[in-house]
Amino acid sequence: MFNRRSFVKLLSGAALLPYVPAFGSAEVSPELPTILNYTKEGQVYVSCLHKQGDQLTLSASDPQGVNYVSESVVNYNLPKGEFAISRFFFSKFIKNIQYQLKISSVMSGKTLLKSFVLPDLDSKTCRLAVISCTSYRQSIRTLMWNKVYAADPDAIILIGDAVYADSFIDVTLRRPASVETYIGSFVLTWQQLSHYTREKLIPTLSIWDDHDFGWNNGSGDRPDKKAISEIYRNFYYIPPNNDRITNGPGISFSWDAFGSRFIFLDDRTFRSYSKSVEVNTCWGTEQKAWIEKQVNESSVKNVFMINGSQFQSNDQASDGVSNNHKADFDWM
Repeated sequence: MFNRRSFVKLLSGAALLPYVPAFGSAEVSPELPTILNYTKEGQVYVSCLHKQGDQLTLSASDPQGVNYVSESVVNYNLPKGEFAISRFFFSKFIKNIQYQLKISSVMSGKTLLKSFVLPDLDSKTCRLAVISCTSYRQSIRTLMWNKVYAADPDAIILIGDAVYADSFIDVTLRRPASVETYIGSFVLTWQQLSHYTREKLIPTLSIWDDHDFGWNNGSGDRPDKKAISEIYRNFYYIPPNNDRITNGPGISFSWDAFGSRFIFLDDRTFRSYSKSVEVNTCWGTEQKAWIEKQVNESSVKNVFMINGSQFQSNDQASDGVSNNHKADFDWM
């Protein structure tokens, strides 16, 4: 019997270097990987990964041929490398209408076409895809993602380990990944997985666990966690507070949609070493106070807690809050 982590490790190749593609060449074109970060009424954030120095332009059109130009763009050069992320903001869109997105690159001279639909966030019914452990090293990734796309979800929630940012050597030596390895793994994941290169974009929200934190079973002792969180949130952007988003400590946030509140918990930034004899916590005092406020002040009945590590461990050897941080588990 395998727990979730053991099963994923069994399926995953042991890539020693983050830029060595797994299982040969990528299944889809790695040009300009793109993600639909977040939508709300009329608004869209779209992020594209590209080479530093390239200039991208994004425009959209509706079925009647009305054109929309991005109202702002934020460019973020990833440190210690050759890649950058450009984040584009649009507004004035209408829900439940399919838009075409045109992405043009000055450096390559190419134009890519994407499409997206803004979901009705006021609807009390929805179809959500909840996904974890999406290593580019897994040969079964195509089957999994095809099943997700066939379900036609309104949004995708990544609940941890969307990227395996620590190498096999890092895991073996029980050390955090370097910034170079961390970024390289994110870049390769975006280039390899179809979620970032397919034509139809789906709104995606995420929180990390240990591997996209870049440290197997890692804790808040990671010295460069502030820099790592900045890199992570540029790949998986969450906007400042608005009527649907409330940002919390670390990279935590809550999202009000579909008649529910979804609370994404940061289980790494404030985490103490597992089963520490001193202060033992998964979420930390500040975040726990914020969680209580989000629950108590919620105007909706349905509140979902989303955490990278499993809450209830299946056995005493499994990773999970109930095993490693019992006081926090009992509090929850």
